[in-house]
Amino acid sequence: WRSQKVVQTPPTPFHLLILGDSLAQGVGSVENENTLEKYLTDKLRPLHTTFTVENKAVPSSKTEEVLNDQLTKLYLEHYSATILFIGTNDITRLVTPSNFENNYAEIAKVLSTKSDLVVLANIPQFSNTPIVPKTIQVIVDSRTKSYNNKIDNIANGYQNLRIFNFFAFSQNRLQGEINYIADDGFHPNDAGYRLIGEEITQKIIGQ
Repeated sequence: WRSQKVVQTPPTPFHLLILGDSLAQGVGSVENENTLEKYLTDKLRPLHTTFTVENKAVPSSKTEEVLNDQLTKLYLEHYSATILFIGTNDITRLVTPSNFENNYAEIAKVLSTKSDLVVLANIPQFSNTPIVPKTIQVIVDSRTKSYNNKIDNIANGYQNLRIFNFFAFSQNRLQGEINYIADDGFHPNDAGYRLIGEEITQKIIGQ
């Protein structure tokens, strides 16, 4: 018999893209040493021969900034996975439901063609963080749930879009005996980012 030459397939590079607001940027972490980006890099880099991460997130961003700014400054044409954290500032800055929905739908459309996998984090329950007055907590919760329904409906239109239910996660995991909120009373602290990173990692490697 004649031996066959085994042709090895070159390893596929893994390119990670992070978009969104202050949470995606890591605000709340002590000296930015334990951000979401850092956690994901530590977990995903050992799994790939070539690994890159590109973080375009900007604190205080709304869906409008992601669509018209962050998405226009990408280095690559295509990514292995994209993570999006956006929506909280649309609520706090009173972006209308229709504008939010239109912006988010356009973002999802673009990302669906630019990334093999897209993890969309919906809006967390931030109404009970120390910085939000108790007098408006019910209103904030109602608006958050309404906007999250829009995110779910948009994501259902694409096979490669996956929801990270950040609202349920913030209720069940970020509230308890351990304090996962940073000193600013709003963002996750190092321990909070670690928990979030664990969930996002599973969304990526479990695809």
